[in-house]
Formats: sequence, C-alpha cells, structure tokens
Amino acid sequence: MSRLVEYIKKGRGKEISEYEAKVLIHQNCSKSLKAWKKDGYYIQRNTIKLKRHYYVNPAKSAEPRISANTKNYYTIIMDNSPLWKQYPKRSKSLICLSGNAQRMFHMFPYDNTKIGVCPYRDIWTSWQNLFVRLSVLNNELWRMFVDTNVVFNVTMKTIKEFKNACKQFDKLYEENGLEYTPNWFNENYNGDLWKTLIKLLSPKTDNFRLINAGNKIPNLREVWFSGECIMVRDISSLIGILKNE
Repeated sequence: MSRLVEYIKKGRGKEISEYEAKVLIHQNCSKSLKAWKKDGYYIQRNTIKLKRHYYVNPAKSAEPRISANTKNYYTIIMDNSPLWKQYPKRSKSLICLSGNAQRMFHMFPYDNTKIGVCPYRDIWTSWQNLFVRLSVLNNELWRMFVDTNVVFNVTMKTIKEFKNACKQFDKLYEENGLEYTPNWFNENYNGDLWKTLIKLLSPKTDNFRLINAGNKIPNLREVWFSGECIMVRDISSLIGILKNE
C-alpha cells in the first residue's frame, strides 16, 4: 500500500467528485491554480492506487509520518530543530515532486500553504555539504547509540525519546569513549550530540527554500507541505477544464 493511500484510509483525506474538486480549487487554491496555468507550475504525486479527485489534509493525522525504509532520526531532527521551525513538519507532510505530471496527480495546495523545497530531486541527495550521505548518517547514529550501550528504541518516533538517547550518549561517551567514531562526528561534536546534529542538518547548509503556494518551483525538486490540498489525477477531464477556463 502506498503512503498516500494509507493516509487517506486513516482519515487524512477523502475522495470527492469532479465538481467538488473544481469548486474547492477555485475557492481555496487560486494562487496554485494561477501559477499552474501561467508558468507550468506543478506539484505532483505518483500513485496508481487511487481514483481521480481527493481532498487531503496531511496535518490532520494523529499518527506522525514515519520515514520509509530507514530509521526516523533525520525526520525527528528536522521537525524539532529551531533552524527548521518555519518549515512544515516532515512528519505531518505530503512528500511530492515538482515537475510535469504524467500518470500522476496534480496537487493544488490551499492558498498561504508553506512549502519546503529541497535543492535536489530527493532529500537523500540534497545534503551535498554533509561529511556523509544522509542515509549513512542515520545508520551511524544508530551504531553509536549501540556501541555506547544507550538504552533506546530503534524505531523511536518522538523528540523526547531521541533527546534522551542523545543525553545518554553524551554521558557514556564522556565516560568511556568509543573505538571508532565517524568523520562528521569527529569534526563537529562539542559534547552535546543534539546540538551537533542541529548544526549539521541546517536548511542553510545546502540551500533548502521555504516558499508559499503559488510561488514558482524549479523543476524536479522534492517538496513537502502540511497544508490542505486538492489532488486531481492527470487523466481527469477536470485538468483540461481548468487549463481552458
């Protein structure tokens, strides 16, 4: 099951009619619609398991979005770092791509929705100035926790759990050290692992951007937002209707 399908089934969205989609887009998505028609502005989401028109509110879910196929550490850091406080929370967002939608959904965020924009196509390749790939950073954090005998849940979901693991690490590392530590740690650690990670994962490090719905987005960038939106599949007749109005 795709993440988006799961969101809708868990109450983050619902299927709507073509007429409802058209009305909601005109009422609430005028900036996205105008940019989409004028500049070829698209936010897209790929899935073949849904029908044609949906209303989605990604922030509505009681359960946070968990990173797929990896540990959740970088999401926890981004959601709770003061450097990212103006950005939508990744755990409460839809993750999409900018570009021409083919066999995909066109996403129309509501006006005044804040959108995070990665400098590259995927967040995993967007941290060009880290000492290490983001996926490796995730795994090395886990390895450091294990090697210092930190008591933690590998699949921890909350900032309380993560900060507790960081505090345990600081104490145990000071007392016992480690036989091996990665370069990013050696170059940046200041006795406080949480603050070290905040500094490393900064939006300014690799030119992440925060924009409003309707602003032009460079082609093929990962984007994320937690505001309400209307989804229209590219095969819907509504696409042609909107373009020709």
